[in-house]
Amino acid sequence: MIYYPQEIGRSVDEVLKSLKALIISTENHVSSPENYPYNELLRENVVMLPPPGSIKEIEKNKK
Repeated sequence: MIYYPQEIGRSVDEVLKSLKALIISTENHVSSPENYPYNELLRENVVMLPPPGSIKEIEKNKK
């Protein structure tokens, strides 16, 4: 759910971009960078691995 004050306009493009990032993140267990999918630093359609929660996850991510 996204909360905006009533006086502030909504951007359909921003909502769709956020929805796409949430779907990608949930389905692939990854994180999306700021301005996904067109982050200037990381290029287009790049995702990030979330920080590991255990040593086991670190070893798994090395593969």
